[in-house]
Amino acid sequence: MASTGSGAGRRRLRAVTWASGRSSPPCAADTSLKPRATPPNEWEMAVLEGFEKDKAAGKPVAELVWKNVVEVDGKPTLRMMKAIGTEDVCLTCHGTAINPEVQAKIQALYPEDKAVGFKAGDIRGAFSVSAALP
Repeated sequence: MASTGSGAGRRRLRAVTWASGRSSPPCAADTSLKPRATPPNEWEMAVLEGFEKDKAAGKPVAELVWKNVVEVDGKPTLRMMKAIGTEDVCLTCHGTAINPEVQAKIQALYPEDKAVGFKAGDIRGAFSVSAALP
């Protein structure tokens, strides 16, 4: 599972950051309206809610991307989010009919886990990146 979950996305982002030679890596996280570990901040919450509205209006989850440039500590900073769609493989741990053994392991590892009850095609969360611009 690690090669397809959001942890894999974070690892790939770190590798790309390192390979690009940037001295200050971007701040990268995954977040969700049902967070297990990384609750959304104010702007991430607004973007996630906007993604849900766009999806309800018929926009494909794969096309849900948001970005802007803001000033942070006097420096221009790119903020970008990309929706994470729920695929069939995600439902093994994040769906509604979870195998009892898998559910027990999830409960043991993440007793406060809210990232369940998803259906294929749902927005499971988003990758969020903030990076100071040169």
